[in-house]
Amino acid sequence: MIKVQELSSYRRTVSLTQDQVAKKLGVTQEAVSQWESGSTRPDIKFISNLARIYGVTEGEIISAVTGGDAARTDAGHSAHPC
Repeated sequence: MIKVQELSSYRRTVSLTQDQVAKKLGVTQEAVSQWESGSTRPDIKFISNLARIYGVTEGEIISAVTGGDAARTDAGHSAHPC
């Protein structure tokens, strides 16, 4: 589950519009809107730039888009072998 409020909160904290973020990333405003609504996730290639733009860590962006389950697989098991 995507923590929808976190992505939009990060953007609002730095006083940017969805369109401004989209232009910085080379994507459409609709893409940013979809990330914030939770209907899609940003591609991994945008994580570093999103973190830089929003002034947060890459881990915070990953946590926001994965609902905090970045180290877990779809089956609910740790992604790291025992």
